[in-house]
Amino acid sequence: MFNKVPLLRALKHDQWVRPYLHHYRKTLALAITLGVVTFVCGAGLMFSAGYLISKSATRPENILLVYVPIVLTRPAFRYLERIVSHNWVLKMTSRLRQKLYDTLEHDATSFNSKYQLGDILGLLSDDIHHIQNLYLRTIFPMMVSWGLYAIIVVALGFLSPLMGLWMLVIFGLMII
Repeated sequence: MFNKVPLLRALKHDQWVRPYLHHYRKTLALAITLGVVTFVCGAGLMFSAGYLISKSATRPENILLVYVPIVLTRPAFRYLERIVSHNWVLKMTSRLRQKLYDTLEHDATSFNSKYQLGDILGLLSDDIHHIQNLYLRTIFPMMVSWGLYAIIVVALGFLSPLMGLWMLVIFGLMII
């Protein structure tokens, strides 16, 4: 069934993106994990808001009683997730650009007769820039949402199997 889908067939024999996905898979997994942890810590910050408000109102003796729960939640993990995901995308797209330029170098003489090589390289480099934005703004957030979906369904399924099954269906419809 999957061999008849043109996109999956093309991805199976892909020599441009797939090798970099395999080569940088640990960094990719770390970026997605940090994205999930960022949202889990954001939810934890919401639940710990009562503690923070009460400690701030009673004038804590030590500022670390309030500062540590704030710093160790969303901002720190969000910053780490951004660094790792941008690092992964920039490594991958720089390798794509290098492979593109090496491939075009062999055909430079035939391009000079029809087109200006700078215009072609600019267009193709712009396409790789769009691939970079695709990963950072579409694919990474989608993978993080799938991870959160799995965590929520498993956690609710642990509390109540019927509720877990219901959330599997409802959230599955929303995500897909």
